[in-house]
Amino acid sequence: MSSQAAVKKINNKIRMTPGEKVGVTIIYGMLILFSLAFLMPFLYVVSTSITSEKALAENGVTLIPSSFSLDAYVYLFEYSKDILRAFFNTIIIAGATVVLMIVVTSLFAYPLSKKDLPGRTAILGYVMFSMMFGGGLIPTYILMHEYGFANNWLCMILPGCFSAWNMILVRNYFSSIPVELEESAFIDGAGYFTILFRIIIPLAKPILATLTLFTVVGTWNNWYTALLYLSNQKKMWPIMMFLKTVLESTNPSTTLGMPVSGAFPPTECLKMAAVLVCIFPILISYPFLQKYFVKGIMVGSIKG
Repeated sequence: MSSQAAVKKINNKIRMTPGEKVGVTIIYGMLILFSLAFLMPFLYVVSTSITSEKALAENGVTLIPSSFSLDAYVYLFEYSKDILRAFFNTIIIAGATVVLMIVVTSLFAYPLSKKDLPGRTAILGYVMFSMMFGGGLIPTYILMHEYGFANNWLCMILPGCFSAWNMILVRNYFSSIPVELEESAFIDGAGYFTILFRIIIPLAKPILATLTLFTVVGTWNNWYTALLYLSNQKKMWPIMMFLKTVLESTNPSTTLGMPVSGAFPPTECLKMAAVLVCIFPILISYPFLQKYFVKGIMVGSIKG
């Protein structure tokens, strides 16, 4: 049987009734409408950021700018050193958090993936219990200051080093790796750390890549921690703390350190340009790491 005949036979088997076709059409139509509804705010931001000062003042925000201008982006990068510093700070914080998250989570998850580990059930129960209850804002705030984590990057790095949810996903993924690989490594004289870092972790790239992306996005969007512990350390602000300050300002040009004299883009134009610049690295990272999502989460959540 040729490939075309096989495809035709399959299509005949899954041929839909008229009612099913109507249902599928309605579902696709609703999905398109929901997609457009979620896309509209983003289009509003893009349109505002590339509208000229005169057009925005006369016509307000339109979906398609009547007068195209990139003045907001020019001013944003020409006069503001703070945004570049905030980008650098965020990259350092996110990089350190990801490295520590992978190491700490792997060291915790690997022993718990072994069924013969003494006390394994009790430890997993304790981990599950910690997912249901938190210490609260005030105790966390006190501990941050007592241990000297406030007013430095440790207040943003250390909380992201370990997550019970991440540990369970990684532990489940480790459990899905054939035990014969470890047995062969033991026969060749490898120890537990050698097996973990040279065999297990390389095989767990899908789940680790997924958690890396989640961690980076969470760190990138974290402004609240900086507001609590870094409010007086402007040179240490991450990008979202910088963006929050710009969006809340009634005169963003002054907040961005621009000179008082001269003509500037409208307030909303500068704000929307700052929003796009701050979220651009996250937007371009998704297409490259999206392939790890389904494989990493599905495999990491099935095995137990």
